[in-house]
Amino acid sequence: MVRYFIKVKGKVQGVGFRKYTKKIAKRYNVVGWVRNVADGTVEAEIQGKVNGVDQVIKALNRGSSSSKVRSIEVNKMKGLKKYNSFKIIYNLKV
Repeated sequence: MVRYFIKVKGKVQGVGFRKYTKKIAKRYNVVGWVRNVADGTVEAEIQGKVNGVDQVIKALNRGSSSSKVRSIEVNKMKGLKKYNSFKIIYNLKV
């Protein structure tokens, strides 16, 4: 099991990117969360088996059909959290 913090830049807000991220995470049995940030980026924390997490990261690099990913930052985190599912956080964070 691994856990990563991800920041996605580009046209990723207002295009269903969080919903896309949740769909992909569920497909690969990855848990965590995704949220919009006030600076126009999207942040996510994902946790799961290495192969599933790798697939989610690849999908986020490609982006959804409506989005345009310019760059993605992926940082491995220490330890694991007790997530039960993958959630969209709807309150905007700074």
